[in-house]
Amino acid sequence: MKKTIKKRSNQANPSHKIPPLSLIPPTTQFLHLAHTSLQNMFLLNRFHQILQLDVSDTFVYNLEKCKPHLSISSINLQNTPLSKKPYYRIMLLISFCPNATIIDCKEVTDEEKMNAISLKLM
Repeated sequence: MKKTIKKRSNQANPSHKIPPLSLIPPTTQFLHLAHTSLQNMFLLNRFHQILQLDVSDTFVYNLEKCKPHLSISSINLQNTPLSKKPYYRIMLLISFCPNATIIDCKEVTDEEKMNAISLKLM
């Protein structure tokens, strides 16, 4: 009898449904939605106190309709369609999490902060 070894994928799994966000308290500070079918970040608009957000390995592709989350200090969007876009880190700093110090497990550089500030002033 032949054994088949199934390789585990780090990609989003559409069978991993997003938990009902209405059941998660809006005061949640650490939100881990990695490896789910999440596509739209605006679903997170009701969470105003998030400090750390992990939406890695999901289907997030834009920041449309998103409100700024000033409390976020760390966000992980690795392996998402959005993270494949050029300058997405600057885009995050301008429109979604301007106070983030860590994006995708890497420290935000002074250059990225300055670029975000100068582009926001235009």
